[in-house]
Amino acid sequence: LIGVEGVNELISYYGDGLGVSAKSDMVVLTRRATEGKPESESMVFDLASEELPALLDGDSIRVASREEYLPIVYIEGALKSEEEIAALAAGTKAQGVGTEEALKQAYRIVRVVYREGELLSQVVRPLKDRFSDQGDLGHAYIVRGSERIGVDLEMLLYQYSKEKDIVLMAGDRVVIPYGYASVYVKGEVKGASVVEVYGGLRLSEAIKDNLTSYSSFRDIVVRSADGKVATYDLFKAEREGDIREDPLLRPGDEVEVRKATRRVSVSGEVRRPGTYQLTGDEGVDELISYYGDGLGVSAKSDMVVLTRSASEGKPESESIVFDLGAKELPSIEDGDSIRVASREEYLPIVYVEGAVVIEGSPIGEGRKPYNLQRVLFRKGQSVMQVMKPLEGKLYSSADLQKSYIIRGQERIGIDLEKLLHAYTAAEDIELQANDRIVIPYGVNYAYITGFVARSVSVEITSQSRLSEILKDLTIERSSRRDIMVRSADGKVGVYDLFKAERKGEVSQDPYIRPGDTVEVKRASRQ
Repeated sequence: LIGVEGVNELISYYGDGLGVSAKSDMVVLTRRATEGKPESESMVFDLASEELPALLDGDSIRVASREEYLPIVYIEGALKSEEEIAALAAGTKAQGVGTEEALKQAYRIVRVVYREGELLSQVVRPLKDRFSDQGDLGHAYIVRGSERIGVDLEMLLYQYSKEKDIVLMAGDRVVIPYGYASVYVKGEVKGASVVEVYGGLRLSEAIKDNLTSYSSFRDIVVRSADGKVATYDLFKAEREGDIREDPLLRPGDEVEVRKATRRVSVSGEVRRPGTYQLTGDEGVDELISYYGDGLGVSAKSDMVVLTRSASEGKPESESIVFDLGAKELPSIEDGDSIRVASREEYLPIVYVEGAVVIEGSPIGEGRKPYNLQRVLFRKGQSVMQVMKPLEGKLYSSADLQKSYIIRGQERIGIDLEKLLHAYTAAEDIELQANDRIVIPYGVNYAYITGFVARSVSVEITSQSRLSEILKDLTIERSSRRDIMVRSADGKVGVYDLFKAERKGEVSQDPYIRPGDTVEVKRASRQ
């Protein structure tokens, strides 16, 4: 501002005049704190006053709207929170929504600006998405002073009738109570219970945490408050997606869960193994084709086993083997189990035995066990195909080069070392059912002589070093500086164990191989 310009010029010239809904008697001037007045101040004045406040640098003027000072009405009770509204818009679920504790605390209030002559429907319709699913719209009411006026918001919102609408007054409170409608669940359940029903509660949800191992899914009775009776099959609802078999429950419904009469299990080579409840005269065919969803690819249909548990009439359990192609199939009783064998179980086998590790057998050095491994055999399999998966299960002391096959009275030599590590198809052998692949242990020795406690043959492994095999055989004058090792093929090497120990020269402490001769000399100067 310049010169003597003040409030009038600020609003009429700079502010371009008052708005339509301006409340000129409610103009607020806010003045910031200064050194002279360390506290800021605010004053309310009427533009029509003879004297208007002077304006200082930094002042702000706000002209209120008449809308801000309109009366209000209240909508309260069973309303969704802002978090629930946002979560629904985002397709998620607000934290704590639907819990008993959340429902207890969910009495909420919305304030709505009121204009004279406004109808109840005009106020509540824009808010209908905020009404809680648990709200009892049919029993809403208006609190007006000490008066209580009943209103049916359900009808007003969805079956509107002008005659039933109500003109509101300023300060009215529209209350939407929670409706605690329920259904009663009884029968073969963990415990008879009353379940609260809200919009969207289906039969399966009402009973899901209350079933026993004997509860029937197939013939659940629902009696409605008006006397109608219907029976539902939740297995069909789940298996076939028939939503009619999993109805929405209504307040006053009574749900009776019966005891299952025939529960049988099917396992093995079927597509859907499990325990099922049969109805009527359903038998083996229905159990496998419908409930089990048909046979698996490798099913051996002529080797189906029915196991029947012991009963009072038959104190010993029994087992029946039958062919699905037979004209007469055994009847199925409660508690029976059916198992369809796999053809894989009846394949012939070959044996791998000797120096092979099986579960529970010792792996350390020392005396090795003679083990036996059974391997399923398929026509055309070769020695390499059977042995390659077992490569990591062979003892390090196995003599792979001297392995052999026993076939009846015949003994066929095989070099597994070559087949596993330098394979050529020409040296592979096609196996026959019941062949026995024998892997012997190799007797691996080195001979120690010279200036030692005694000359001796020592058993070695692939990890035996010179220092290891000598440690218990050297005596006081045994030399550690010039130990001679002659290999089976005539090669000679001289090694210094002192350098191996002191300087870490691992080349001076070589691995010892089968057939090596180790000669320890007498130390000349100690």
